Amino acid sequence: MEKLLKQFMEQINQRFDNFDTNIQDVRSEIVFLKNGQAELTKEVHGLKEGQKKLEVGQKKLEEGQRQLQSDVTEIKLGQERLQKNIIDSLGTYTEKIAEHVDYRTDALNKRVYRLEIEVERMSRQ
Repeated sequence: MEKLLKQFMEQINQRFDNFDTNIQDVRSEIVFLKNGQAELTKEVHGLKEGQKKLEVGQKKLEEGQRQLQSDVTEIKLGQERLQKNIIDSLGTYTEKIAEHVDYRTDALNKRVYRLEIEVERMSRQ
């Protein structure tokens, strides 16, 4: 009976040894999983930070695009005003040139008329 009890105790001890080994393996796996979880947490944090930076960059790009659109609109309006001003100025200068030519032509005609009268008077004498 003692022999049987010894065998039984050895089997129990062996099972406890196997159980201890299994517990050590489980603990090692738990440590490994915790380390993996910590790394994943760091990577997720890094991804979130990267996403925030991308969102800030996107906002800056969108603001820059809005500013460019505003500038383009302003340039188009300025170009339209400039074209209108050029056309108006050309019209004004053309009128002034025409008036100047008319005045000069009138003055020249008056001189020619006076000259013709003088030539006629001389030819009568």
